[in-house]
Amino acid sequence: MELNIQEPHLDYSNFGLILTKKPLAEAITQFAVYSPLLATKARAGQFVMLRVPELGQRIPLTIVDRDITSGTITLIVKA
Repeated sequence: MELNIQEPHLDYSNFGLILTKKPLAEAITQFAVYSPLLATKARAGQFVMLRVPELGQRIPLTIVDRDITSGTITLIVKA
């Protein structure tokens, strides 16, 4: 018996790419971010850490939703 396990090819060059930006209210914005690995593992209510190299800070953002088929996570940000 031969096992043929194939992993899906993931294009890492697009990870973290913002696919949609939708204003929900003044100073509140919803983002759909392409991140297939996070979309398969993360759950709503967990956090992702946004690292801003120029400022040297890490900003925690709450995952609101995920879509495994499109490989996206949804974030809502108040700025």
